[in-house]
Amino acid sequence: MRGSLRRARLLLWLYLPTLALSVAQGMVLPAIPKLAQAFHVSAGTAGQVVTAFGAGRMLILLPAGLLVDALGARTVLLLGSTLAVVGAAAVAASPVFWGLLVGQLLAGAGASLWTLGREAAALGLVPPERRGRLLSAFFGLQMAGNALGPMAAGLLVDRAGLRPTLWVPLGVWGLSGIARGELPATAHGPRALRLRDTLPSLPPAYRTTFRVITFATFVLTLYRASLNTLLPLYVGVQLGYPGTLVGALFGVVSVLIL
Repeated sequence: MRGSLRRARLLLWLYLPTLALSVAQGMVLPAIPKLAQAFHVSAGTAGQVVTAFGAGRMLILLPAGLLVDALGARTVLLLGSTLAVVGAAAVAASPVFWGLLVGQLLAGAGASLWTLGREAAALGLVPPERRGRLLSAFFGLQMAGNALGPMAAGLLVDRAGLRPTLWVPLGVWGLSGIARGELPATAHGPRALRLRDTLPSLPPAYRTTFRVITFATFVLTLYRASLNTLLPLYVGVQLGYPGTLVGALFGVVSVLIL
């Protein structure tokens, strides 16, 4: 009984930062039209903050897996939350546009590290028959945060201005670090295979499925990145609607996906 309660508490400290992380990720999206105005760049250039975040996530994925295997989930959670906080601070404080791009790159890398560390830690806390429910809960919280973040940021950017809107995610990102202190120091995920052995280790009947899922994940990620860039540019810049409406549209899209 005591072990079950402790495991539930540890999972709670992974669930709550998951929601906070997703809220923070979406808060910059309704601010893209304001970024173009404030930094005197074109709307298309301002949209590259989405590209920078995605690039950070992609570039760190392979070394992130190796770090989880070598250092354990707890250390990777700490590294991820630290990178994300540094990136968010750079975005909020930068006086030049390229500083925002660097901050978004760091925040994206931190998000990938934290997400992978979270899943490795969580998979080590639950039995195999419950892992599907665990991952679905993470996905649901992520979609909820993706809806709440833009909606909150849209309201904030219209009422408080650009800079306060950019500072808020810094505190929200900081919440992602609280899980690290609750996990045991030895929290590791399941031992991973070497990269070159991953696909050959699958049964032949599943290899094609694995390739299809990988390609579908790439296409879905490309679609979401395109939507995150084009929607605020079209609605906020071309149509001239306020950030509140841009954020509300992102919230509707996330709810439909959820």
